[in-house]
Amino acid sequence: MNATRYIVYTDLDGSLIDHHSYDFSLAVPALATLRTHGIPVIPVSSKTRAEIEPLSKSLRLNTPFIAENGAAVFIPKTADYAYFDTLKLTQQEHHYVKAFAPSIHYWAIVFKELSNVLPNAFTPFSQLSTAELVKITGLNAKQAELAKQREFSDPLYWFGNDAQFAQLTRFCQNKHIEIVQGGRFVHLLKGSNKGESVAWLHQQLQAQENATLCSIGLGDGENDIAMLKVVDWPVQIKSPTHNFPIFDHPLCLRTENVGPAGWNEAMFKLIPALNSSL
Repeated sequence: MNATRYIVYTDLDGSLIDHHSYDFSLAVPALATLRTHGIPVIPVSSKTRAEIEPLSKSLRLNTPFIAENGAAVFIPKTADYAYFDTLKLTQQEHHYVKAFAPSIHYWAIVFKELSNVLPNAFTPFSQLSTAELVKITGLNAKQAELAKQREFSDPLYWFGNDAQFAQLTRFCQNKHIEIVQGGRFVHLLKGSNKGESVAWLHQQLQAQENATLCSIGLGDGENDIAMLKVVDWPVQIKSPTHNFPIFDHPLCLRTENVGPAGWNEAMFKLIPALNSSL
């Protein structure tokens, strides 16, 4: 019988890293414990590739990651993931890439039409200035520039009213675009979400490993629900800015602490159960 191994899929903003300060120090004990047990931690974020790459280094991760709300999976071109070379994926310098969403050019066309329907109700992320992004998000100027390097999605900074949001919903329904509320922005998804990309990546990792992989997923927002639906052990991280999104699962763990402290709490609640199998 094959040994069971564990893999962690995690949201970043508001989960592994603090919603306001972007600090992850309160999660370091759990990260170190997972590293000791050889349990991979895979970021699944609304952030861009340009943002996640330096964060992964800071977090001491050398694992795949999923960017822009499931729009694309990036797998390191290392010996640990040589299996992915057989899948004939698109390749960048350091990664194999599996894209689920259309390119950023698709959204430019959509937003041109949408701005005629809903003038003065939103600004696409890509059209915000660096100074505006710093003010809205709390990122520093360098981080804001990385956040603007979008390849597959362009969230909306929304300031319309409820009636306009209803119009946005109808517009998106007609174009088969999914609307998901994030921590600060409205995310529009076409052909992708965090759940689909996690399910694909997990299937490929299962094929690579001679083991059954048990998945743990952690997130705080509505845009994480699709991911939590496809993992074995879902965890909802308490947020300082909103209530737990509605999600029903018999094994769902909801943390008492917020952000990275909640992330750390959840891992140490789960790790004792894992230790007996490792």
